[in-house]
Amino acid sequence: MIPVFSFSFFLLGLSIVPQLKQRNPVQNSNSDYIPIIKLHPDFCCVYNEYVGNHKRVKSSFSIKNLEQNKHGGELSKKAIRRLYTALDWLLVLAKEKTADKLKTKGTFRYKLAMLTLTLPSQQAHSDLYIKKYLLNDFLTNLRKKYNLQNYIWKGEKQDNGNIHFHLILDKYIFYKEINTMWNSILNKHGYIDEYRKNQQTKHNDGFYYDKKNSNRWSKSAQLSAYKKGIATNWCQPTSTTDIHSLKKIRNAKAYLGKYITKNPDVEKEVGRKIEECKKESGAKSITQWQYEDIKSEVRKKLSVEGNLWYISQSLSKLKGAIEVIGNKIGNELRWFEKNFADRVIYKDFCSIYKFSLKDIFKLKLNNIGDLLKTYILNLRSIFYPPGESIGSPLGIPLNIFE
Repeated sequence: MIPVFSFSFFLLGLSIVPQLKQRNPVQNSNSDYIPIIKLHPDFCCVYNEYVGNHKRVKSSFSIKNLEQNKHGGELSKKAIRRLYTALDWLLVLAKEKTADKLKTKGTFRYKLAMLTLTLPSQQAHSDLYIKKYLLNDFLTNLRKKYNLQNYIWKGEKQDNGNIHFHLILDKYIFYKEINTMWNSILNKHGYIDEYRKNQQTKHNDGFYYDKKNSNRWSKSAQLSAYKKGIATNWCQPTSTTDIHSLKKIRNAKAYLGKYITKNPDVEKEVGRKIEECKKESGAKSITQWQYEDIKSEVRKKLSVEGNLWYISQSLSKLKGAIEVIGNKIGNELRWFEKNFADRVIYKDFCSIYKFSLKDIFKLKLNNIGDLLKTYILNLRSIFYPPGESIGSPLGIPLNIFE
């Protein structure tokens, strides 16, 4: 269970954040509310929690909103926020690890790894089937063999209509092991047999050089892949997996966020389809109904059935460091409001303070920092065995967390 902290702070009532609106429209005395701070690695949320006696009734608006909560193939703003929050926690909590360099002697240090899983032949099952019987089996194997706990995955469609997955892990696993594991699962569901059939047809008269892909795949690389395919009877395609650490990525959050929050580029594909349509018909333009048909077809092709993304339970349960606001934290919040007014967002039921983990220590918000620091240390004691070395979170000196 993730700890929730309850230090003995002096309660200030609603005067802590005078701009904050009542979160309950019913008139109550101030004693019915207490000011709460919820800290995340990249922002802080302040709100008034109602502690009076009342029964919660789900409004018809809320019920209707839940019934209409369908993604339509694209990530909502709320989903993007959740993914970025999970990524923040993953970056903070992941410990530095050592891995051997493959081409040269020595080792390198890293915290997270980026993994991509694809299909080697045309998708023959529904997206739901792929996620339930292929992706889920793969993640189950990682949990059993490598004790994987913290991860995020995002599904999206390739131009050929196949689903593929981007995964962010706090583990770096040797690429051959990943490739063997995923290909073994693909084989159970007929994708390797279909891949073999396609490759044997393609190279029926010996090595076939694919000039169309020469810009991203050289002739020598294609020949090398061909020789490996012949030697393995086309049962170990390496293109189905790609894993790399983020040791050379300066802004890991921006790099990873681009992959897990990207929506399908419908307009780009629509434009390509329109050009194909005009070329086939010899026309200079298309009709409105042709445009609508093409757009509908593209949306269907690029839309993922079912869940677009998933955050592991260990990460999704993290609610942030939550505490009643006392004198010291209240003073720091007021100081931040005064000096960084443009970084405070006032909403109907809460206020958002845009300061990151680095900002907390740079601006010497010591009491807020102590709260988050204690929370992070408690989480790390849960996720990682005692005695193991912990890396520097987000480039902050280690002694802050010791």
